[in-house]
Amino acid sequence: MKLFARINLSAVLFAVLSTVALAKVEALRRLILVLFLALAGAGCVYTDDSPDTNNVNEAEWGCLEELSENVFEPELAERLRSIRRETSDEMVNCARMNDRRKANKLAKDIAVRRLPALTALRDELAGANVSKERARGKKRHIELLDQMIAEIKDEARDMPILALTPCTNSTGAAFMGFDFDSKIDWNSRTNCIMDSCEDGLFLSRELELKQPFHGFETVEVRGDIDSRKAYAMVFNRMVVCEFDICGAQRWTDEVRRDFAESCGIDLVVESASDSWVMLKGETDALRIWVCAGEYISLSFCGDQVETESGVEYQLDVRRHRNGRPVGCKFEVGNGKVEIGE
Repeated sequence: MKLFARINLSAVLFAVLSTVALAKVEALRRLILVLFLALAGAGCVYTDDSPDTNNVNEAEWGCLEELSENVFEPELAERLRSIRRETSDEMVNCARMNDRRKANKLAKDIAVRRLPALTALRDELAGANVSKERARGKKRHIELLDQMIAEIKDEARDMPILALTPCTNSTGAAFMGFDFDSKIDWNSRTNCIMDSCEDGLFLSRELELKQPFHGFETVEVRGDIDSRKAYAMVFNRMVVCEFDICGAQRWTDEVRRDFAESCGIDLVVESASDSWVMLKGETDALRIWVCAGEYISLSFCGDQVETESGVEYQLDVRRHRNGRPVGCKFEVGNGKVEIGE
């Protein structure tokens, strides 16, 4: 099984900048701490802006694998370890793909090859006779296997097609034809981005754009877990290349002109440096952030370290806070904690 950590500095930077724009001082302190810990302990920390942070807990799997032979018969425990590791490696590769349409195709292939064996193994685990003392360990193994099966099914689902249409007279929470109050068939898993007062716990669904939008071919829609209504559209793409701040600024200038003409929304420069440009704007119902900046991605696989760099393009379209429940939800143990503003 491959063990890796990937540190996306641009993603953390964008999260920090967004937090500054929202005056979330306490969240900013935590985000900086997360970045520091990621840089200091890169071998065991994964820091990314990706919404898919609710994957099966690798650390817990590792601990349970050491105990699996104490719960199940050795042959069954070995088969569990083997298929779990192989499938986990494949899902990691899927999650790391920048092209989400290709990632979806890969997930479909994984589902075809792995789900029948995983489902059969899950049923075999459920039917295994264990002592009362080992019942809790058995239950947790099955829960984690169920999480893995659900993750694969979610990633392998067909992405709905979304057609963005220019509209300068949108009313309510709507962006280029997308209605934030529309009913969405969310993925089965709840996602979590720790230390984020913009997201916390949320529902998610990835949509394929009918036509590329400023280079974006997909968009992730995030939803509130209580109302089940969308509150954010997150566009993101990364291009491996030599970073050029002038090129990044040309892209943000293009987005700014298009938003004024097609959406009737004026964007202004929020911040800029030699390595990023960030714009912001708002309407009565929406808040918008646009960012183009340099990213450096460090991947650790055993003793090998791989470095990837280029430019990351990001666009966030979100409801105003009065358009969704106030506060953030986080998982603590088996419960949930809500933090107000």
